Amino acid sequence: MINHFFRSRAEDVYFYKKDRELIEKMKRLNIEEDALRTKLRYFHKCGHCGHDMQAFELDQLTLLHCVHCDSIHIPMEALTLSRKDYWSEQSLLAWVESLKNSA
Repeated sequence: MINHFFRSRAEDVYFYKKDRELIEKMKRLNIEEDALRTKLRYFHKCGHCGHDMQAFELDQLTLLHCVHCDSIHIPMEALTLSRKDYWSEQSLLAWVESLKNSA
């Protein structure tokens, strides 16, 4: 009888630890899912009208184009890279205007 009690207690401790591990894993997954949902809710949304934006690549720069108001958003990284490489500020603005006119 005593041996059965200790075995049962050891099993309880084992399953308690396994349950805690599963609960922690589920919490981590829920946190990751919430972060993804939040990112998708605000990711690629137009700052002007709030509609979805489409990403497209041009000259190795990733730009965002609003499908509703036709605005073009250039990420800050692209602007800093453009200043270091071959774009001047005036030519970059002229390029964006030509994109707007061609769309």
